[in-house]
Amino acid sequence: PNPAVCFQYMEKSRALKLLDAVRRNRPPEAGITSEIAEKEKILIQKVAEAEAKWLELRSNPVKSDENALQKAQKDIFLAQNVFSSFQKQLQREYPAYFNARYRSTVSTLEETQEQLKVQQTALLEYFIGDTILFIFAANGTQSKVVKVQKDSAFIGLLKRYFEGLTAYYINPRQYETQYEALGRQYAETAYTLYQYLVAPVADILTHKRLVIVPDELTASIPFEALLTKPYSNTTETDFSKLPYWIHQKDISY
Repeated sequence: PNPAVCFQYMEKSRALKLLDAVRRNRPPEAGITSEIAEKEKILIQKVAEAEAKWLELRSNPVKSDENALQKAQKDIFLAQNVFSSFQKQLQREYPAYFNARYRSTVSTLEETQEQLKVQQTALLEYFIGDTILFIFAANGTQSKVVKVQKDSAFIGLLKRYFEGLTAYYINPRQYETQYEALGRQYAETAYTLYQYLVAPVADILTHKRLVIVPDELTASIPFEALLTKPYSNTTETDFSKLPYWIHQKDISY
């Protein structure tokens, strides 16, 4: 997929989701009716879903054809057109709310890379589709988009990772006899997750400073605790010697 195009769609979709979150937490004095608020929510969701569908089809030519892509583009156009008409209504009837919520722009990839270059920072961003997780990475001069399948095996890997990382500390009495086994489970899954989520774009993450923008699926992952190398000790897990990713990167979110 074209990194600049994908980045723009990912950022627009994320902005719409943020806007929806703001709307849901908006104080009563915002001054719009409950009917308008509900309509806004529905239209934002439709645009985000249409763009996610198009991005997924574009990145998977085996499962899509030109007709499917054209239909997806048409769906985006229609959803955006309806939303644009709604925004014009808001601008006329609720100008204060419109200016507060919609007077913002989404940065282009070129603009983002200029900032990354100045700050000597890399960017790692995730975007979830129906069946695919998109991974976007950029530094000041390079960018890349890759995709991994969001299937039951991947979801299971996440569950095993969190279980290995937290189960003993949440309930030490219940898992007292499984401490070593859980440690090995964590070490194995932490490296496998690194291979899934980071390794495909590691060549772009050239700076020590790294900003991660997760999505719903990856938001709870402590990326600092991922392991950059497989852990070979099968009898005892010495957590002080594990190759944590945080040893290589200064990570912020």
